[in-house]
Amino acid sequence: MRGTLQIRSARTPYLRGGLNFATREPLQVDIRDLDGARLLELARDPVLSIAMGDEDGSFRPMPAVDQSVGVDQAQMMIDSLAAELPERIVPSTDPVADELSAIAVKLREAGFADLDALLEAFTILFEQHVGDVDALKAAGFDDLEPLLQRHRDIVKELSASQDKVTELTKEVAQLKASAAKPAPKPKTPAAEK
Repeated sequence: MRGTLQIRSARTPYLRGGLNFATREPLQVDIRDLDGARLLELARDPVLSIAMGDEDGSFRPMPAVDQSVGVDQAQMMIDSLAAELPERIVPSTDPVADELSAIAVKLREAGFADLDALLEAFTILFEQHVGDVDALKAAGFDDLEPLLQRHRDIVKELSASQDKVTELTKEVAQLKASAAKPAPKPKTPAAEK
């Protein structure tokens, strides 16, 4: 993964740059968690081998860092790479926000194409939090009735959509079945005489 360093130590236990290498398994470190000085300390340590993550999930060895590279240059390298990376999601301490984030992830994974997942996500949200009026108000939902009505409307729309998909699936199956039947052979004029 781009922006991730995979750092392996030839010795264990080993402590370098604030990282504790308790085993020979590589540590995965987000480059944004390092500063220029720590990156140089790790990169110049002969006991450590560092691989850089690529966008495709593979890792390639980090090029050797020349002794002329200073802390400021290393920090500029970190900053330029960090600018290209997506923003990190900081865990929330708000349970409603956490639930909404989990649902958003589920919806993204479903690609909004899976109606069951969408319906389940809305149902989970409201079953768990409708009774918690204070949490909903803290999340910005002051008037709950329009929100509840919208939920009911969405559930009806999703149910109707599911019914329509089921109906269309049956029609397609029937059309396929009728298309699979052999067509009657046309009569030829010679056969009629």
